[in-house]
Amino acid sequence: MLDCIRASVPLQVVVAFELLVPTLNGIDNVLISVYAVQEFRLGDAGIGLFYAALGAGLVASYAIGHLFSGSLLKGGLVCLLLEGILLMGLSGIYHAWAAVAIYFLISLAGGVGAICLDTLLMRETPLYLQGPLLGMLTAWSQGIIGLSMFGGAGVAIEMMEPRMLGLVGGAGFVVISIVISMYYARIRSRKAAGV
Repeated sequence: MLDCIRASVPLQVVVAFELLVPTLNGIDNVLISVYAVQEFRLGDAGIGLFYAALGAGLVASYAIGHLFSGSLLKGGLVCLLLEGILLMGLSGIYHAWAAVAIYFLISLAGGVGAICLDTLLMRETPLYLQGPLLGMLTAWSQGIIGLSMFGGAGVAIEMMEPRMLGLVGGAGFVVISIVISMYYARIRSRKAAGV
């Protein structure tokens, strides 16, 4: 499995994404309820409204995900960057319906990005390794999201304003997208130069 990952730069990017992004996903998961109840004063109805927007964005992502079939890697990284920018923007929104629209767009970007990177993972991985690799990455990401919700968000929200935490989480997505893009560009340029 490691030899397969070493041999494919796109696969390295997908693995890096799957290892790094879940460390921040827990922050977003916790902040949905916090934003709905504390920031927008919408109570349980607000939580439902925000989750409905996320669901609608995810459904819509399946309708447009095929548009990126020719540039899966770029599509995945651009969507991650867009997701981070939207999360940062959400931290400064004070109108509930604007927040609903932002959550829809966040989920749309996240869904399209996941489609791109999952498709890339399947293309770059031999059939006999797809199950083990996908299982390992899923187990890792779900475990890290749980730890992130408890430690990264649950503890941090006691020491930091929710909107500031959201801003930091969104900035983290942007940084991960830029770092992975720079890594990919550097490896490609070295390969093109024959290094």
